[in-house]
Amino acid sequence: MIAVLAVTLIGLAQDTGTVAVVSDSLAQDSALQSYAPTAQNLSLLSSVTTTSASQPATGAGLSIRAVRADGAEVLGPADEDSLTRRPKAIEYSDQYYTRLKIHKLASYLTVPLFVAQYLAGRELWNNPDSHGWARDAHGPLAAGIAGLFAVNTVTGVWNLWDSRKDPNGRTRRWVHGLTMLAADVGFVVVGATVPDHEFDENGGTGQAPVNSSGASTHRNVAIGSMALAMGSYVMMLIWKD
Repeated sequence: MIAVLAVTLIGLAQDTGTVAVVSDSLAQDSALQSYAPTAQNLSLLSSVTTTSASQPATGAGLSIRAVRADGAEVLGPADEDSLTRRPKAIEYSDQYYTRLKIHKLASYLTVPLFVAQYLAGRELWNNPDSHGWARDAHGPLAAGIAGLFAVNTVTGVWNLWDSRKDPNGRTRRWVHGLTMLAADVGFVVVGATVPDHEFDENGGTGQAPVNSSGASTHRNVAIGSMALAMGSYVMMLIWKD
């Protein structure tokens, strides 16, 4: 009886030692990483669950909003300033580019007409009674310039309106358009101030004197309008944006 009791006590002692070892192992695992329902773990779990439920699964529109105690990054909605907005594409029709080609061609043709008209006008200014090439070419050159300016005005204003939503080169286009419209007004004044041609008592041409107010206005406005238009042409060639 005593021997049986001794064996039983030894077995219980061994079981108690095993339980202690297991308890120590669990304590060590808990020291490494605790999954117990503590207040800290519940708080982290709540914040992650709320963020995941409120944001799309793809992560679009998210940015790093916080870093947890264990170093993990928590995503949240991105600020609007941090998002790069893609500029809206501006599309032009084929008609736009056709008008642009016509506009440029008319501009190139206008330059030699300006030079020829200036030379003819200077000849007539210095020799009012001249019957040479200057008098014969002055009228046709004026008509050619007027026609080209009409074409450029229509195509230019049309394309200016079509490109009104394009921010690229907007200032350049508007400066060019307004200066050319001012030149248009100048050429209208030039046509309205053409000196009268009458035969005088000596059978001459009767060209208005060079010092008359009408002839001076006609000449000065013509030169000013051509200079303004030429300056606008050169600006378009130099100013690139």
